[in-house]
Amino acid sequence: FGQMTIDGDVIPYVIERSRARRKTIAIRLEPDGSLLVRAPMRTAAAEIASALTLRAGWIARARSSVAELPAVKPLTQRTTLPYLGAEVPAVGGLPSVPDFELATPRRRRPVAPVTAISEEAATMRLIAWYRAAAVHLLPPQVTHRAALLGHSPARVVISRQKHAWGSCGRDGVIRLSYRLMMLRPELIDCVIVHELCHLVHHNHSPAFWAEVGRWQPNYKQLRSELKSSALRLPV
Repeated sequence: FGQMTIDGDVIPYVIERSRARRKTIAIRLEPDGSLLVRAPMRTAAAEIASALTLRAGWIARARSSVAELPAVKPLTQRTTLPYLGAEVPAVGGLPSVPDFELATPRRRRPVAPVTAISEEAATMRLIAWYRAAAVHLLPPQVTHRAALLGHSPARVVISRQKHAWGSCGRDGVIRLSYRLMMLRPELIDCVIVHELCHLVHHNHSPAFWAEVGRWQPNYKQLRSELKSSALRLPV
């Protein structure tokens, strides 16, 4: 944990140290205006502080953009929820999608109205719904894309991670966040292509980005949209 000051504003940050292949420091702005700093395991605190100072201009601009975003409504007050890039009606605190019922419990029990449960309970129920949708829809998309790229993962896992859209381990396992189900299909495909390319290049070298660009020429634009989308999602 730490904090920095920009134009008189005190900005807290959390440091997440990685034992994996990360070699650089990455800074992410959270919806509440705080920062998440990802750094290699042995990075000195002074080096992290220096990186934050160098990115002070970007941090200030990003925080201003977040401040201009409309406030995210509590789940118990929402009448719509995002699903595959569109806002769909919220029924019982869950997206109402006619052709998707996998998230409905097999043992049918009365579902409490969303206004009758706590915000925390509504959040957990909604995350479970999105995760069930992701388990149903994302692995087949990975399989389809993998066939086009010519390299397949050992398996696909749907995770609860919020600080990354996906990851690819050296064991060939691709992990995708349930949050992808709130994005439009082209953004989901952007993440899938990114992780599949990591099966060939386990880094972010020029060769890696060349491989990504080969399959997704507009990946820079899509990555920019992914960053802004992360700040608008309800869970």
